[in-house]
Amino acid sequence: MNVGDIVITDEKTPLEHGNRMKVANIPTGLPVYNLELIVGQGASSIRAAGSKGTVISQEGAARLRLPRHTGDR
Repeated sequence: MNVGDIVITDEKTPLEHGNRMKVANIPTGLPVYNLELIVGQGASSIRAAGSKGTVISQEGAARLRLPRHTGDR
């Protein structure tokens, strides 16, 4: 993203960095981040710098491959 870029939030938007839309409208194979699991609760998953999930299926409900935790615990 660059200064002056327009960010769109809608049901379905052009597939450009920064735009926000429902996961159901994102084609399979594309990366997603800052995911809101419960509508209205705000993003709660895939928020760490450099992390991303991948849309793997759109049959019925959208299915995502989530990033694996690799930290020391």
